[in-house]
Amino acid sequence: MHIVPESEVLAVQRELPIYKGNEGALSQFPIFERPIPKLHFYETVEMSSSNYIDSIKIHTIRIIGVSVASVVQLGNSECIAAESRVKHIRQLLPRKDEGDQSPV
Repeated sequence: MHIVPESEVLAVQRELPIYKGNEGALSQFPIFERPIPKLHFYETVEMSSSNYIDSIKIHTIRIIGVSVASVVQLGNSECIAAESRVKHIRQLLPRKDEGDQSPV
């Protein structure tokens, strides 16, 4: 089984809720377009396992939280490749000591 969770998040926090109507396109930000470098492992790993019982039984599991592109896994998986990209923007009003600038 292959598990490949992916997420792309654009989070904007504004001190004043001023919206221009044409915001939110992920393509505006290079972080969503750039390829993520992949790690390549060249070591060989020898492994042997013995499964005396072919099932997993879980009585209780308590999960407080799982974030984007994460996995809660019970059992085995052949491959897990998670990818998450987040662009977080905070737009605050200028303070008196910062001069007369418009919000970023």
